[in-house]
Amino acid sequence: MHITHPGPQHESRLQSVKGTSTTTIGQLPGGGRLLDELHELLAAGGYRSGIAELLGGTLDPIDYCVPAEGRSGRSVSYSESRTSGPGEVIFGTAVLGRRDGKPFMHCHCIWRTSGGGLAAGHLWPETLTSAPAPSVALIGLDGIELTSSDCEETLLPVFTPQTGDGGETMESDTAHPAHRTVMARVLPNEDITQAVERICNDNEFATAIVRGGTGSLVGAVFEPHHGGPPTRVDGPATEVVTLVGHYALDERGRPGVHLSCSLVDKYGNVHAGRLIPGANQVSVTFELVVQEIDPTNLPAEAGHPAASTDATHQKEK
Repeated sequence: MHITHPGPQHESRLQSVKGTSTTTIGQLPGGGRLLDELHELLAAGGYRSGIAELLGGTLDPIDYCVPAEGRSGRSVSYSESRTSGPGEVIFGTAVLGRRDGKPFMHCHCIWRTSGGGLAAGHLWPETLTSAPAPSVALIGLDGIELTSSDCEETLLPVFTPQTGDGGETMESDTAHPAHRTVMARVLPNEDITQAVERICNDNEFATAIVRGGTGSLVGAVFEPHHGGPPTRVDGPATEVVTLVGHYALDERGRPGVHLSCSLVDKYGNVHAGRLIPGANQVSVTFELVVQEIDPTNLPAEAGHPAASTDATHQKEK
């Protein structure tokens, strides 16, 4: 699937920066803006940029949107703003950096509504945390700065990684090991599986995991976790809430990438499954995190509590 955007194409279709990352677990205080609480936690660890994985807890209210057909000269746009809550967080991912010098986030989340249904979308800054507040797996980026600006090609805001100074980060130890990490922006019409493989090859990663990051695909093609034939989701964009998986060389030295995702389409339906390699092109952007890991720690299956949910084709309530 292919999408044509109104602006001139960037020559480089994969923009990446290499640094290190450290993962810590924290708890949000609750009662404030999600944007502010995430950046406060990030700053407490000595970081300016990072990725936050939201684990459980409650958001109320949730101000959000889902992808929509393009308007105002864009090929892809947002739906009208929606409000939901309270919502029990199943999983969420927030890319944290700066825009116009101020803290900014790009956050996609999936939650269970008060009526028991599933909903997902792109969260706006007005979203508040509630009690109990979400826990956070925080991936602090060292040597990498994330800056949001409007993309000339898509006419939409995107984060672009840049080389940054090393911050006053936590020292690597057994509990919080530092990993060689690549933060990349994958541009429109690049296949996400091939992008992960290229990053690992270019940086000589023998084994790696995909952590966090947010973005969109031109629709999606995946194998449902519950079995059955491949499922195709309509474009021009689906917003990916989770993208997790791993890269490894097989016994013959051939690379293999296995990715699972959960996503929300333009109708507000939630989907999950294993992405079909070569069939999932980026729509607007994908802010992708790839961490090198010790081969002895490679998971037997790529999976995640949210990515492996069996709730597929469910509408928002």
